[in-house]
Amino acid sequence: MTAGILSCTPGGYTRVSVRLALLTLFVLLVLVLGIAGAGCAWLSSNQMRATLERQATAALGMTITVGRARARVYPRIGVDLHDVQVGAPAFLTLSRVTFQAS
Repeated sequence: MTAGILSCTPGGYTRVSVRLALLTLFVLLVLVLGIAGAGCAWLSSNQMRATLERQATAALGMTITVGRARARVYPRIGVDLHDVQVGAPAFLTLSRVTFQAS
């Protein structure tokens, strides 16, 4: 064993085990951030905006259009819809509609 790489102390942590734990935490952090980023990208996509428009139109029985949809994770998980128009021609326009977890 090399003295600089591995130091064994009774009841203590070795340098290798501390490095392995830090590397594991780093990899987990990168995975969580990657998954969160992918989720936000999907929720902010045109496909999600079109899905929301279809579902709202079907539920309300009148045409709903959404100008832009954006997902967010901070400070609370939610979705912001911008330039929402109700009806065709639009009789109601909402500049911003927010859905968030409580």
